Amino acid sequence: WGVRPGRAVVEFLPPIDPQLPSEAFMSELSEQIEENSDRLMQEAGFQLSEIRA
Repeated sequence: WGVRPGRAVVEFLPPIDPQLPSEAFMSELSEQIEENSDRLMQEAGFQLSEIRA
């Protein structure tokens, strides 16, 4: 991995209930990551169609 100039963004999301069954926990985790990573990419000026092509 090479180092390239750019910006890294770290965002803390609301906690997920650790008492959820593992399947529900992982589903919620995946949903939150996808939703918020898409939003951050759009805010950074990326077109999601370019990234997912």
